Formats: sequence, structure tokens, C-alpha cells
Amino acid sequence: MKSPKKFVFVLMPFDKAFDDVYTFGIKQTCEELNTYCERVDEQIFHERILDRIYNQIAKSDILVADMTERNANVFYEVGYAHGLGKNVILLTQNADDIPFDLKHFPHIVYGGQIKNLREQLTTRLEWFLNQDQNEIQNFEFGLRFLVDGETIESNKVIPIPQEFIDQYGNSFDLRLDIYNDLNKVYRTKFKVGIEFSREFHKLITGSEELSPSKDRIIIASKEQMNIYPHAYKSINFTGEVKRSKDGEPIIIDAILKIFTNLELKEIPFKLSVPTRTNDFNW
Repeated sequence: MKSPKKFVFVLMPFDKAFDDVYTFGIKQTCEELNTYCERVDEQIFHERILDRIYNQIAKSDILVADMTERNANVFYEVGYAHGLGKNVILLTQNADDIPFDLKHFPHIVYGGQIKNLREQLTTRLEWFLNQDQNEIQNFEFGLRFLVDGETIESNKVIPIPQEFIDQYGNSFDLRLDIYNDLNKVYRTKFKVGIEFSREFHKLITGSEELSPSKDRIIIASKEQMNIYPHAYKSINFTGEVKRSKDGEPIIIDAILKIFTNLELKEIPFKLSVPTRTNDFNW
């Protein structure tokens, strides 16, 4: 006896501008992966539309939600799906349409390109379809990433305390803590790293250099990590920067990168490094 097809329910604005995205980008991709895919406006029903949406969210195996243009109805429905613990894949044409509270969830930025959407959606759907349900439920991040006690958030400026700067003002120490807020072992394997400019030289404990370039570098943990409930793991960094001529703090652009078996998550942030006045020429 064949198993029933997985049901993919799609949440998106009811707007003709999204018809090709749905028909050729989402529905065709789902059908090629042997899943059953529908939007609520394709269905025949007698109850209120919101009740029908609730019903279909509850019945679905996977939800695909297009967050483009920050449609209030879609946001509300995504919140309801997350409340039920459903597997949700977020889409958007513009990364700015994913609000801060949802940026840590998996999302696809397809830039209006259906080919790009199909490729990325295929990867994510295949992962959900092939993984054990328990592993999928453990995937959502219940983790916090902190630098010297400050939680890393998008575009946040994190100051490096003066006591971590050496007497010459050229180097500083910092610690990246990964804390598990969940009441269960965080079992999804991942690596974590930080990308920064070359002026922030790499000196890191137990790390490896990934995809180095002339101007940018990524330093990541060598091992994949599992973290116990309310426990943490740490990675220690030492950075080196040129001293400023006016004694003002140096601002370093950085990106926290979390490499999982499903995707790469990125959180841009900044480090503010206090320095001493430059007394000689470099």
C-alpha cells in the first residue's frame, strides 16, 4: 500500500502578481517531488475562509509562505503555523520583508527569479521530506549567540570592554558563546563561524579558515556541535587591528554564520573596538 502524498499548503497574498510564482515556482516544484500542493483559493469549502485556513494549516505536512510585501494576513497565518509547531519554509523576493523576529527561521530570498526559487525550494522540500520528524522538530533554533555576554542581533553594535584590549591597543580578546535555551539536547549538527575583513586577523582556538578571499575571511569551528539543555559552548577569538589616529573606537563589520544541514543562516553585526592613539606611522 502506497503512503499518501505529503500535503504542502501555501500561504501568500491573493494577488495576480504572485500567480506565476505560485504556479511555476511553488506548485510545479512540489508536484515534481510527488507532494500535493494547494492554496486556499483553489479549494471548495463552505466555512469561513479563516477557519478553512486554520484547518489546512493543521492538516498540512509542510507550509510554504511568501512574505513578500509584508502581507498582514500571511504574517498572521505564519504565526499560527509556528504556534502549532509546523514545518514552515519562508520565501521572499526582498530580504527586508522578513521581520526581525523571523530572520532566524529558514527562508529563501529569490529576488523575483522563479528559477532561483525552484532550485532553493527543491533543496528545502527534499530535506523536510527525507528527514525524521523528530530531527526536523529539533532543527528550529533555540540557541542564542553572545559575544562577551552581549546577544548577537542583526546590525547590533557590540562593544569590546576596555579590559580586553592589550596595553598597546593593537589586539583584543573576545569569546563567542552558544547557549541552548531549550529543555532538551540541541541535536541538529551545525558549525558556527564569523566572517570579517582581513584587518581583523585570524587567531582562533580550534578553528578552520573557510572560503578565504583577498578582503574577507571566514573562521569557523572545526567540529559539529550538540549542546545540552541550558548549557553552552564557547569559541575564543583574538583580533588585531591598527590603532586609530584619533583614538576613536574602530568599528568592524562582521557576520555570524551558522552552517546547518539545511542552510546557511547569517546575522550581520558590528564590533566596536576601543583603541589608543597612534603615536607613529604604520
